[in-house]
Amino acid sequence: MGPNSLWVRLLLLILTATLPMLVLLVVSGVLDSRHLMQREQDRVVAIARLAAEQQDNALSEAGNVLRVLSSIPEITASPERCSAVVQRVVKNAPQFNAISFADPTGAVHCSSNPAAVGLDASDRAYFKTALNAPRGAAVTLSRLVVGRPTGLPGIFAALAVYRPGIEEPAGVLIVTMPIEWFARKYSPQTEAQDMAEVIDTRDSTVLARYAGGTYLPASEQAPFHPVLAAFRAKPEGGTITATVMGPDGAAIDRLYGYAALPAGQGALLLAVGVDVAEVHAIVALRIMVALVFGLIVLVLAIACSFLSAQRTILGPLDEIVAAASAIGSGDLVVPPRLPRGSARELRVLVIAFIAMARRLRTRDERIAAMQARLQASVDQHLLLASASNDIITRFSPDLHRLYVSPASQEVLGYAPEEMVGTHYAEFVCPEDWPQVLEAITAMMHEHRATVRIIYRAMRRGGQTIWVEGSARRLPDDSGFVLVARDVTNHKALEEQLGQANRRLRVLAWQDGLTGVANRRRFDEALGQEYRRALRQNGSLALVMLDVDHFKRFNDAYGHLGGDSCLQRIAAALVAQARRPADLPARYGGEEFAVLLPDTDIVGAHAFADGLQAALADLAIPHEGNPAGRVSVSIGIACTTPEGGDSGPAELIEAADAALYRAKAAGRNRVERAPSEAMAPTR
Repeated sequence: MGPNSLWVRLLLLILTATLPMLVLLVVSGVLDSRHLMQREQDRVVAIARLAAEQQDNALSEAGNVLRVLSSIPEITASPERCSAVVQRVVKNAPQFNAISFADPTGAVHCSSNPAAVGLDASDRAYFKTALNAPRGAAVTLSRLVVGRPTGLPGIFAALAVYRPGIEEPAGVLIVTMPIEWFARKYSPQTEAQDMAEVIDTRDSTVLARYAGGTYLPASEQAPFHPVLAAFRAKPEGGTITATVMGPDGAAIDRLYGYAALPAGQGALLLAVGVDVAEVHAIVALRIMVALVFGLIVLVLAIACSFLSAQRTILGPLDEIVAAASAIGSGDLVVPPRLPRGSARELRVLVIAFIAMARRLRTRDERIAAMQARLQASVDQHLLLASASNDIITRFSPDLHRLYVSPASQEVLGYAPEEMVGTHYAEFVCPEDWPQVLEAITAMMHEHRATVRIIYRAMRRGGQTIWVEGSARRLPDDSGFVLVARDVTNHKALEEQLGQANRRLRVLAWQDGLTGVANRRRFDEALGQEYRRALRQNGSLALVMLDVDHFKRFNDAYGHLGGDSCLQRIAAALVAQARRPADLPARYGGEEFAVLLPDTDIVGAHAFADGLQAALADLAIPHEGNPAGRVSVSIGIACTTPEGGDSGPAELIEAADAALYRAKAAGRNRVERAPSEAMAPTR
């Protein structure tokens, strides 16, 4: 068997073909190791986020309970009624140690734990924060605190409670969550070697720990925990690899994934860590198994290929040559006998010669069949054109109709034979013909495939309808085809919708009670006028006013009287704002604002004085006001913008501060913003 033997060449071919597979196995093993490490990082991050969501749901439960209880009148009623309510809640919510209510002085008014009644919570930081928080603020979450009635560590959630119509808080609701709850509540889908920890980022306290399948309350300080540094650098969550001390005191490398609890407002963090050495061992084992399996498959593939070639190629080769010679001699009717076990490709080669002769004989038969199918297709297209509600028209390059579908009778009132040969413009409204001609000309000259046009068409009898047409240019510039449909009803609906949207836009910008601009319109106009003043180097003034002692007015004259008062003040504002660009608006409640473009501080003061005089002329009675009539306190500010996004907000703050000074100085007066507050904004 020489070097030129077919056997040797076949063996070399098999080895050459399989060598890239071996290289691919090695390269894929290296890539798989990186992929597996990245997948492990993704896994710990995913577990941390899932567990953080579970913990977050637990904190949300406490917040929901506080918000529901804060709306129950019994909480601020007698201690007995309050205690009955909170005891029922705790009975159905065993995850809470206790629910208590303390008055503004910090004295515990009632509690589901009788031992807590009478205790003083005023020195607790979470109590002070919740009591002083603005109305509607989020639930306050404490750090790890030792409960006075139980002596056990826990987390406290607090929320201020308000009585209807009273701005000052009536007290603070407090939910006590034991530290063990964080361990019991956590149920991560982790492997046995994983570790999970709940960490308070405010004081670096590890609240709970999960390790080796066991939930452990921790309550230990860990100021140098590596996850804390990573969280401060990347609060949205991620991974970090750090060297830490293991349970046996030895240093180990651990891969952590961490995520914050959204309801914790960045205070609580959940971290999941795995031993990097164990991850590397798993990755190495998986790669080794894949490589061994790949090598076994590769060896089997080489052996099977060699045996198959010996049986299916080399043996039958002589018989195939004889068969090919028979085909070459013209014997195309009876196929040659093919050897059993011959290669599929060689069998295909023999059959191809036979099929060639058969194809020649059937060529004419296929041509005839194709012509029949073509005629059927033409008939089918004519049927579709006849049944369609759209007018299908073929135009010549000079815009004359060559074919019109039967739908023209229903849409335009003309039979197809009446329209064939006519020019495109004959059934188009004369006012719309120029735009139709421009669109068709652009399509034909610029070689665009399609164009969409909407125009008015003339029906029989002079009626006008809206038509939407889609034109497609035919090959070789032989004209175009237009598919048109009646869209008159659609156009009418579009017009109605446009009118409705315009009415909604006006309503969205108008205050429903006074008819002046609302807060939304004011904010938009302030931004526009500020940018215009910036471009034109002009000035912009703002007048803010508040009705003096309006609550007393409502108490004395009723809410209907209060509404009437606000309407009359708004009318006075509109009468005083004489320039088109001046914008009076209801800023909120009994507070109004007037935007004065191209106005300096002197002009703004004159506007305010005029408004005071107009309200004095109205002389609306107000027994609860020292003036005996309705009066307003006014603050004014002016700026010449020089850039910066905070300019509008600073202008509002300056005018609001001036208004506050006017009210503090006795009300019923006008105060200007300080000169430094009216300096050009940058």
